[in-house]
Amino acid sequence: MPDPNWTDPMRGTSRGLRWYARAQGLGAALSVLVATFFYLLCCRPTAARARAMEAQVRQARADLAIIQFKVNQLPRLRQEVARLGASIDSFHRQLPIAVDPSALIRGLAEAARQIPLRKLTCQPEPPRALGDVHELPLAVGFEADFFSACTFLRQLEDAPQLSRVRNLRVRARGAKAGRVEVQLAMSVYYAEP
Repeated sequence: MPDPNWTDPMRGTSRGLRWYARAQGLGAALSVLVATFFYLLCCRPTAARARAMEAQVRQARADLAIIQFKVNQLPRLRQEVARLGASIDSFHRQLPIAVDPSALIRGLAEAARQIPLRKLTCQPEPPRALGDVHELPLAVGFEADFFSACTFLRQLEDAPQLSRVRNLRVRARGAKAGRVEVQLAMSVYYAEP
């Protein structure tokens, strides 16, 4: 009969081996669980932040390249502004401070006497303010041969004051060849007095 106090050494070892195998499985499962939580809570958000930061860096570099291109254009733009400023200064020198409508009409009548014009009419309208510049509208009409009319219109164009023809109507007049009737609406501009 076997001794009641006797224990089988293999039985304890097999129990220990089973417990050790369970502990190893539990440890492996716990390691997988910890690794999963680490990935979900640390690595994944960090990778997303890193991708977002890389996109911001790429965008910042693109913006910087655009800004550098614009900065490189500044000397050329300064030259262009200086050139345009000079042309504006010359424009302001052409713009008289005030225009006397009666002197303007006398100048037109003098030009009409030098060129054979007939029935010269000149009707000034009230001046209009356009910001710092004033506009004096004029309605001018006359009859002449075609070449005289062209000469008069060329003299108007070459006049020292700044003017613009808004409307020009030329019609044949009478049975005589080359006679025309001219009606024009023009504006003379001057600076605010």
